[in-house]
Amino acid sequence: MQYDGGLSDLPMLDHVVRLSFDYFGRAMPGEPLVRLEPQTLVDGPWTEDAQHRVFDADLLRVREVRVLLRLEGTDPLLRRFVPDKEIVLHLATRSVPEVR
Repeated sequence: MQYDGGLSDLPMLDHVVRLSFDYFGRAMPGEPLVRLEPQTLVDGPWTEDAQHRVFDADLLRVREVRVLLRLEGTDPLLRRFVPDKEIVLHLATRSVPEVR
């Protein structure tokens, strides 16, 4: 959504029917990437950054994020003739030292 602080509260993207995120990291340094379950990214152990913000240390294991976005047609009458468009993005995180 885009909000101008006063009058407008507009969607940035219309007709989104699916949006999902998958996170990948290494179980152990040097091993291939595996899917990280979302609950492992919020259950601790906890660590603190330079601004004293606390976050789950498992977030440091994330090396790739897969984003799936599915859009439907804008005209409801044509949706049964025009298939949804699905876009998959694979995003690599910045190079950071391996967590041991």
